[in-house]
Amino acid sequence: MHSLTQDVICIRAHKRTRCVVERGIGQLKWRFHVLHGEIRLTPEKASRVITVCAILHNLCKQHNIPQPEEEEEEDDDDNGGGDEGRVAVPVQQSGVAYRAHYTNTHFG
Repeated sequence: MHSLTQDVICIRAHKRTRCVVERGIGQLKWRFHVLHGEIRLTPEKASRVITVCAILHNLCKQHNIPQPEEEEEEDDDDNGGGDEGRVAVPVQQSGVAYRAHYTNTHFG
């Protein structure tokens, strides 16, 4: 039987993991516009697109290629305004600080 302490530890670990996963998804969506909305591909092709985006994102982080900055929106609405509901994700210039935090959190 689990003690209350073990349950609390498990819940906290789950919350931390979920935050990391959601942050990663946000960074992928910020870098690759194709992931912003519905991907109209077969599930097999969509999973390949997502995998390639993740690989390219990791390569960008390894080579310190920054996340794209948010573009200034113009007053004219020629593009149809397709970015409603877009959530800003903090830009990280390097994954070094994140990796250090992750290592200290989970292995320190």
